[in-house]
Amino acid sequence: MTEQKLSPYEENILGFIQITKEKPELFTREVLDSLRDHLTEQISHAISSWLENHPQIENAFLNLSSNSSELDRAAAARKPRLTAKEIQALLENLVRQSDLPPEAPPTPPKK
Repeated sequence: MTEQKLSPYEENILGFIQITKEKPELFTREVLDSLRDHLTEQISHAISSWLENHPQIENAFLNLSSNSSELDRAAAARKPRLTAKEIQALLENLVRQSDLPPEAPPTPPKK
């Protein structure tokens, strides 16, 4: 099995995570709040841009967005803002899901 090389984007992210572990004193509450706000905005823009190239998913997203009662219930059921850990967990789950091999067709029963 061949190991895939990290993209420059992945290298940046892993390097940044390493700094947060090795130099946590650099990350004050103000810095972390600023980072969370910036990442939330950037992720939102990236999702919007990506959706433009995936019309079926974009339509489902727009239908969800237009159904404000569903979004209101979801917002009421959670804290007012996503934490950095929640954003990280969501992204890690998405990446893990994208790393899964495509579903193989079912094997026919043996005769």
